[in-house]
Amino acid sequence: MAFGNSIPFLTSLVCSNVGSMSRQDISAISRSFQMLEVLDLGHPNLFVDGAHPNTAKALINLSLSTPRMREINLSSHSYISDNLFHNLLYNWRHNLEEVFICNCPNITHGIIFNSFSFPDAPPRVKSLVLSDTGLSQPNIPQPYFLNSLTTIKLFSCNISNQFLSSIKVLPLHTLLLGIHLSWFVRLLISAASNPPFGPFRCSLVYP
Repeated sequence: MAFGNSIPFLTSLVCSNVGSMSRQDISAISRSFQMLEVLDLGHPNLFVDGAHPNTAKALINLSLSTPRMREINLSSHSYISDNLFHNLLYNWRHNLEEVFICNCPNITHGIIFNSFSFPDAPPRVKSLVLSDTGLSQPNIPQPYFLNSLTTIKLFSCNISNQFLSSIKVLPLHTLLLGIHLSWFVRLLISAASNPPFGPFRCSLVYP
């Protein structure tokens, strides 16, 4: 990718499914588009230098230079670690409402939901989309910090009745689960003895 001069009033940028991406591209976005509110960098076919330590620094600089960010897609940025994910969310904590983070195996269950709990900012995230992360058993130990969530979409995650029980306090409008039908049937049987929800609309997506 290549970016020219700064466009100071650009608020939305979509660079998804590009042929290749590098830390230089992320740095160029940081310099050129500091009013961004929506940024989609998801699913690059090739990330040239993801293992380079300066790549994480470039992403941190991006989060610091774009404080207005409301929606971010960093899917398939496989170099993103738990610590980096937490730092990004912290820097965007005042305005971020939608997070798409798919195919990021270095992000694990211990950080996903706890990363949204910041004492100096009320929860704002409304939509969370996760798939193919290192998320083996999602849980929400402190639901209060996610009481703004209205949409959760999970694909290729090990979801239990305990997880569903842990999110029943959230004001969800949409819960989308991408799991196998046989697994979903077992989940319903388990939930029958201890219903996690009252009336609720849930979508099942076949992988």
